Amino acid sequence: MKITTVCENRAYSKAYSKGKKYAGKYSVLYVTKNGSGKVRVGLTVTKARGNAVTRNRIKRVLRAAVTENMKNTAFAHSGDIIIVARDAAAFAKSDAVAKDMETGFIRLGLIPETSSADEKTKS
Repeated sequence: MKITTVCENRAYSKAYSKGKKYAGKYSVLYVTKNGSGKVRVGLTVTKARGNAVTRNRIKRVLRAAVTENMKNTAFAHSGDIIIVARDAAAFAKSDAVAKDMETGFIRLGLIPETSSADEKTKS
């Protein structure tokens, strides 16, 4: 599944100032409407998280977590999702980050709460 990315600075600024926010262990999620009818994802990993190799690993893990959550659940949102990495994401596995991100998506109302419970009973 290809993830559409957020490329405009104004979209990031709008999400930071007016969006709904969830702070998890591995990332901070900001969600806003974009009016385009599709989901766009933006990643922010600052230099404070480490060198280029570490930052790219964090981005790969975050992208994998987003893809897993969008693929495995009934994702009911059309807007921008901005994900800001935290320090713990540098050493985390993608499945742990995906679980943390799923909790954030549920709290922000992007995923119905029953979808994660249904999948656990199917496994």
